[in-house]
Formats: sequence, structure tokens, C-alpha cells
Amino acid sequence: MISKWRKMSSKRQRSIVLGSLIGIMILMAIGYAAFSSQLQINGTSNISSNWDIRITNITSSLSGGASNATEPTYDNENGLTASFSTNLTSPGDYAEYTVEVSNLGDIDATLTNIEISDSNNPAIVFETSGIEEGDNLLQGAKDELIVKVSYSDSVTSDPENKTSNITVTLIYEQATGGSVPEEPEEGTAGSDLVDQTGTVTSGDGLYADSYEENVYTYRGSNPNNYVTFNGEQWRIISANTSDNTIKIMRNAVLSDRAFDTSSNGRNDGNYCNHSSGCNIWGSSSTLYNASLSPITTLAIEVGGTAYALPTSEAELNTYLNGEYYNSLNATARSMIKSDAVYKAGVLKNQSGQTTSTDISQVSAAKWKGKVALIDATEYVRASTNSSCTGAEAYRSNSSCYSGGGNNWMFNSDYLWTMSPISDRYSHHVWRVYISGFLSNLYVANAHGVRPVLTLASNVQITGGAGTSSSPYTLGV
Repeated sequence: MISKWRKMSSKRQRSIVLGSLIGIMILMAIGYAAFSSQLQINGTSNISSNWDIRITNITSSLSGGASNATEPTYDNENGLTASFSTNLTSPGDYAEYTVEVSNLGDIDATLTNIEISDSNNPAIVFETSGIEEGDNLLQGAKDELIVKVSYSDSVTSDPENKTSNITVTLIYEQATGGSVPEEPEEGTAGSDLVDQTGTVTSGDGLYADSYEENVYTYRGSNPNNYVTFNGEQWRIISANTSDNTIKIMRNAVLSDRAFDTSSNGRNDGNYCNHSSGCNIWGSSSTLYNASLSPITTLAIEVGGTAYALPTSEAELNTYLNGEYYNSLNATARSMIKSDAVYKAGVLKNQSGQTTSTDISQVSAAKWKGKVALIDATEYVRASTNSSCTGAEAYRSNSSCYSGGGNNWMFNSDYLWTMSPISDRYSHHVWRVYISGFLSNLYVANAHGVRPVLTLASNVQITGGAGTSSSPYTLGV
């Protein structure tokens, strides 16, 4: 493992180097039999600021008689390692391995150097592509290293040398001009919003949530919860006085996008076993249980079986926390809580089930990150139609959603939630239908997207009245 660290006198001046080692060993059996190769990427981090560059996925593409002896895997807990084992049986066979490297921290990085060496075995050809020196890896962005391993066309007999190694070293440093965020002071934004606006018990306004302590939710057909963020109009979903955060949702809908598709490569043979895509928002590296301990299986069993979690994020998750997040202006990005917790558990479709039970189910699995979607219970709780509780009621009882259902989240558009539905296999998600009721849909379909994010506790409401014509303004 190669690692290199630089220490500067000021947190704003830190220059940080991540060393990644890729070691590939290839073994040939007698008479055009099999090559075996192993990829290892190693890196460590030992700093206090949020420098977090890690492997988030590894996929393979095989040609000719090439095959995976074992499925590619990666591990971020024990030094950033990724492994694969490949069989190459005839000249011309090759395998390509795409290693996805993500910047999950809040420090922009630059790839300053790629160092490659191998043992020059003429029977084995190595190529790397994708990441190039000078490439930036911004906060929330992803990049790819592609390693191609080929059985040389020039080989005509069993090679005498049966082993070859390649080492690729990737060195990342803090990007020139990249920001290292100040550690935010503990703020009181959630509590201050509640104090400033006050709460109501009827009509449109901010309500003390009936189901979660210290949570205050905007309900009604058009409450004064408009706020300017990223130069756009957003709306406040809720305030939490325990961690003093404020959760907001973009008012305008983004272009329709699939939740997940088969091209995302999440068909893992376990829970994500459908060719249309997978309904789990997060992955084994970003999902936690109700007490925020890491989990490796679905928190709610489906069909009596606890399935292994996918190793990559949903396609829509990747887009929102990559390309979309990077499109926000720097001021907006600095206001986002980067490790906010969102409810991502599987929600049953069960007649008569109440909102309280719904919340316990979606809370059984939690996702940490920057940008998310509403969960299905948040749509139900935004309505003042108190005679209808539970997602199933908003699925089957037209009186719950007729005319918009006194629900400010309804905007006459199809809308994804991040809540999987348990009785529609692994490729259905709860969504808001165009007429306002909740239903389920294949994740590969394109639907409207309204990003959701959590503001850090030091982000305050600094002006405005919360109306559409005079939205709240934000400051720190």
C-alpha cells in the first residue's frame, strides 16, 4: 500500500495525498487454461476534516472466452481494496474492470499523478484508461479507472512465464483553490424557525409532528414555507429541534428520470434480481439500521428472507449526489449537511396500516448523504386530511387525495419517493401519481424528481415572509 500525507499549519492550507495501489496477479494454467488476476487498491486517511475518497463500485466487461472466476468485490473498511479473479482461456480474450472512485467528502481533489509498472510478461497485455492526470474529483463527484487485461494474440503455445503483476498508483491532492469547509458552529436553525413562525393546530402552517418527537412539519394546501436556495424557489418540509436542521424540497420538478435501470449494474442475484433495476436507494456502504449501525441485509425482510444489500447506489441517487449536486452554486453546497440521515426502509402495502406503522418501517433502514427524495410518509404527513393516515389509504381511498388532498407537495405531476414497496418485488417504488394518490411503479420508468436536502444547523432564516412572492432567505 502506498500512502502519502502532507501536513500544513492551517486547516485551509491542508494538502492531502491519497495513494492507491493496484496489484494484479495473473496465473496461467497449462495449455491455454486460465489466468487468475487480483486487483487491489489501497489507501488510508488519518485527518480530521472530511477527506473521503473511496471505491464505490467495480464492474466487469468480458470478451471471448474470458470469465469471472469470482465476482468483483471491494472493501472500504480495511484500506480501500477491490478484488477480482479472471479466467482467460485463449489468445484475444480480455476482461475490462471499471473501478469507480468517489469523492464523498467535502474537499475537492485533483489527480496529480498516475504511476504504472508491470513485470513485462509478453503473454499478458495490460491497459489502463479513464482517469487522467490533472482530472478534478469534486465534492460528490465520481470518476473511473478502467483496467483491461488481455491474453496476447501473439501467444501460440503455453507460456513459460505464468505470472504477471501490474501496479497502478493514483495520487490525489486537494484541488488548487478547492475548499476545505470550516467546521460549522453548532446552530439553532430548526429551533429558531419554530420560534419565529409559531405552530398551528388547524389550517395551513407548521405543525408539531404527531409521530416524531422534536419534528415540526409544514402541512396544508399552501403554507408559507417558501425559501430561496441556489437562486431558486424551494419549500421547507420540516424542522428538527433536536439537531436544529431544516429539510427542504425543490419547488420545481427536474426533468423526468428513471429511479434505477438494469444498465446501472445492480442485478446482483440477491435482492436486486430484476432486469428492470432495483428499488433500494442506497447500498451496503451507505445504509444503516434505525440506531445508525451499518447493515448488510435489508432491514425489513421481504417474503420471509433477508437479502444482501446492493453494493452500489440507485441510479437516481448517483445523479443527484454527483452531477446535480455539482451543478449547485458554491454557497448552496456549503449550506448542505453532507451526512444527513434519511429514511430508506421498505414500506409494506398493507390495508389499514397507519402512518405510525409506516414510519417505523421506513425508519428501519436509513441512508446518509447529501441529496435525497421524500419518503412516502412525508407525502402523507404534508396533508391536513387527518381522517386518512397511512400510505395505503392514499393509495386506495380517493377522499384522501381528491383535489390535491390539502397537500402542498402535490403539483399535478408524477413524483418519485425514495421508499421501496415490499409486495411489488425488488423493482417497484412508491410514487405520487399525477392525480395525487400514492401508488407503485417500475423503477426503470421516468418520473418527476424534486430533490430533497437538509440544511446544516448553522444556516438561519435571515429574511422574507415564507410566501411565494416573499420567500424566506438563508444566511449563516
